Amino acid sequence: MIDSVLKKSYFGRQRNVSEDYELWLKYNTLTNQQKEDIRTRISQLKARPLFSIITVVQKESIEEVKRSLQSVLKQLYTDFEVILVISSKNSMINAIKEFIKDSRLKIHTVRKENSAELKNAALEEAAGDYMALLEPGDILSEHALFENAAIINKHRDAALIYSDEDQINNEGKRHSPFFKPGWSPDTFLAQRYSLNLCVYKTAAVRKINGFHKQYKGIENSELALRLSEVSDKIYHIPKILYHKREASFSKKLKQKLLIPQSIKAVEEALTRRQETATVKKIQKSSQTFLVHYQTKTNPMISIIIPTRDKADLLDTCLQSIFDQTTYSNFEIIVVDNGSVEEETFAVFEKWKASQGKKMSIVKMDIPYNWSTINNQAVKQAKGELILLLNNDIEILSPDWLQEMAGQAMRRDIGAVGVKLLYPDKTIQHAGVIMGIHGVSDHCYKGKPHDFSGYFNRLLAVSNFSAVTGACLMVKKSLYEAIGGMDENLAIEFNDVDFCLRLLDKGYFNVLLPQVVLLHHESKSRGQSNDAKRRSISQKEAAILKGRWRNIIEEDPFYNRNLDLSSGNFEVEYRLNRLMELNELAGKVIDSDETILGRINGTHNGGKLELFGWAINQSKKSSRMQVFVANQDDLVVAHTKVNRERKDISAKFNDESFLESGWWTVCDTSLLPEGKHILYAYAFIPDEKKAIRLKGEFPITI
Repeated sequence: MIDSVLKKSYFGRQRNVSEDYELWLKYNTLTNQQKEDIRTRISQLKARPLFSIITVVQKESIEEVKRSLQSVLKQLYTDFEVILVISSKNSMINAIKEFIKDSRLKIHTVRKENSAELKNAALEEAAGDYMALLEPGDILSEHALFENAAIINKHRDAALIYSDEDQINNEGKRHSPFFKPGWSPDTFLAQRYSLNLCVYKTAAVRKINGFHKQYKGIENSELALRLSEVSDKIYHIPKILYHKREASFSKKLKQKLLIPQSIKAVEEALTRRQETATVKKIQKSSQTFLVHYQTKTNPMISIIIPTRDKADLLDTCLQSIFDQTTYSNFEIIVVDNGSVEEETFAVFEKWKASQGKKMSIVKMDIPYNWSTINNQAVKQAKGELILLLNNDIEILSPDWLQEMAGQAMRRDIGAVGVKLLYPDKTIQHAGVIMGIHGVSDHCYKGKPHDFSGYFNRLLAVSNFSAVTGACLMVKKSLYEAIGGMDENLAIEFNDVDFCLRLLDKGYFNVLLPQVVLLHHESKSRGQSNDAKRRSISQKEAAILKGRWRNIIEEDPFYNRNLDLSSGNFEVEYRLNRLMELNELAGKVIDSDETILGRINGTHNGGKLELFGWAINQSKKSSRMQVFVANQDDLVVAHTKVNRERKDISAKFNDESFLESGWWTVCDTSLLPEGKHILYAYAFIPDEKKAIRLKGEFPITI
């Protein structure tokens, strides 16, 4: 089902995706030494699972079949069998036998034509501990089976393992990488992203009666749906192990004809799970589905709105709630945190008079602490569901409360967030990604309101590690069970910490892109000078880093191969080996009067964060990049210059230098032991020229 999704490149990006991926391939293609290292690791594996690779041949050419089989025979891990399922009437049987004379190849001839039945026939023959499906024409990476064997050795209970994928054309050129999130059940329900390469525990597939023939054409994704319901032992390998051939027009058309079956598969999954929901196809994507959950009861929702003056914002917020909202069973608790203006009190009286018991004002004259304010208000809330809401929000989606409540009442759901727009109708919030800028930030900021997202992720409900507290719904019982908001986080990251504690307890947080609200961000905060706010932000960021270091270093709902400097799901320039600076830049010079910048860094344990700024005063070249190399000119990191630096823009009195910052994490395991001095080089791609920036960062490994 993911085929058509892979064909849809997501729009709105400024960088050349093809060039980014070519560079990624340069950094991540296996070297001969790395292959030898893998062979050594294979010899040390305690468990040597046997893999059954199943290839069903129907109307594909002999060349396509050969290409796939060759990729299996080139595997570094050799404990496998290949089961080729083919019609007894197919003329290419003898040609295949002549081409491949390997005892691990089994040709199984059948008279059936239903693709699900053909795979079940192979399943009966499979001797492997694990099985995988390989379509004719598609190719496995050399280390595909090894990577899966390594995961099985680490997780003996694995029922399903999936990895990342890309596409390959007839000339062998790879493109369109799909770097997938870790196991995300709601994202998976919207689009079955896990299919290539997907490795199943053979016994688990047999236990759920294999492939269902009524789902011919989508039997793989339907199988994965059922398997995910009986086992949560699902693991993701964030490496590209599968290269899918480009689909023909006829194949794309066939995928569109399978939409009714796809919807039926999701509906039946919801029925098995005893969920009350409807499924709709997204117009922009033939294989992405939006699931609308309904509550089985009519739960009361307590909407908590902290405020301090800003009467016009609060009035607009309340007006939009009462004018737009179609759900009726809610109360509003406005928490007055030190208002002094008469206009504010007039707004309080206005809405209390018009709404009666539906509206209450709670006075809380304490120093501003967002966590404390909400914790105290929750104690007074009557609702089964809690909705935290900023006072600078305007409601745009009338069904916002029932959509959020339908999700929040589900057994496995923690926090529910929505898409927020700036007043200019660009995206302000569409989920939080951990690790951006070293801590966390919203993704897709500044993108158009109808932006589809990375592989259409913003078209349907998806899982994120966290969502913003500007509009966050959660069960009251759950809020109380995990201790509410951490009052040590008064201003920053309290909502993120709250979501991560829910995640840590086994609950999934979701983002609903179909619910759209307007957010006048930052206008509701109390006055404070920038230095004080920066100090608080740094202290609270340090708390979050200390508490959630592992998830900050690798967000399970993102992918380590995607960029952490912007949150736009761009390909990360991640090196997996040291490279010569001269190999990447045609010309390296010590200085250029038009290129200015600097390197700084922090080194805490095994994590090395490097950051700084770089500008091109000539403005004649395209956006710059940055290489970081040691004293021996060995490059250890590569990143983009795309981070906001207001201080640099102000210093040079030039708004074009606003995005002059850069940031990256260096993998210190690449460096040999000893002392190193790291330097930053501004790289101009158009000129293939690298210019050394000011400063240096010494480290000892």
